Parts: sequence; C-alpha cells; structure tokens
Amino acid sequence: MVKRIIYRYVFQFSQNGMTQINMPVGARVIKVDAKDAQPSIWAIVDPRVTDDLEIRTFFIVPTGVEFHTDMGKPEMAYIDSFQVPSTQGTLVFHLFEAERRGKH
Repeated sequence: MVKRIIYRYVFQFSQNGMTQINMPVGARVIKVDAKDAQPSIWAIVDPRVTDDLEIRTFFIVPTGVEFHTDMGKPEMAYIDSFQVPSTQGTLVFHLFEAERRGKH
C-alpha cells in the first residue's frame, strides 16, 4: 500500500490574480480555503516524490469581477471557492488551475 501525505501550501494574492506554487509531481489539490486569514491550498502528495517538483499555476478570481475563461493563458480548470475575512467583510474568491503541460 502506498502512503500519502496532505500538505498545505500558503499563497499570496497578486495583482494579476496569478500565483505559482512548486508542488511534488502528481500532487492532487483537494481543498482551498483561508486558514488564519492566509489563503491556502491543500494537496495529497506521494511522499516518495517530494523532491521531484513542478510549478503549478493558479488563478484567483473574486466574486463579481469579470474575467476571461482563458485569461490569455492555457485552459483553466475550476478547483474550489473560498472566503477570506477582510475589513470590508468576508470576500469570496474562486480558484482555477491552468492546464499543465509536460510531466504530471
């Protein structure tokens, strides 16, 4: 039986909504949420490949903001929605992942 580990990856918001995270090859994203007001992605990882990393590209889209489904990038897949507390109240965001090319 192959064991797996769930890792948390904290990310920052960027001006263009894009964030890139180094994750082990084959990591499977299972959740996005804000923990202690820090947006985070949780993924199931094979601990045998934690040194074999790939760059994963994600896009964060706020509710009520118009966006293009390709955003000028490769095809995007919806992952999850999450909420972040702010001084203006709770903000809701939606996470998409750009299509991966190459090894995965």
